[in-house]
Amino acid sequence: MKEIPVTDPTAALLAERGQRYGRFADHAEIAQSLKTVVHSYDRLASRGAHA
Repeated sequence: MKEIPVTDPTAALLAERGQRYGRFADHAEIAQSLKTVVHSYDRLASRGAHA
């Protein structure tokens, strides 16, 4: 993959990891979506609405 020149250490770390694992922002968005699903299930379960 093409290297991205970055001077900020945090940005450099995220860019390096992004080349291997994908963009951090994409993973964070997916993680937040999964948390929303889990919390929704928990609310339904507490009301006795799940099978």
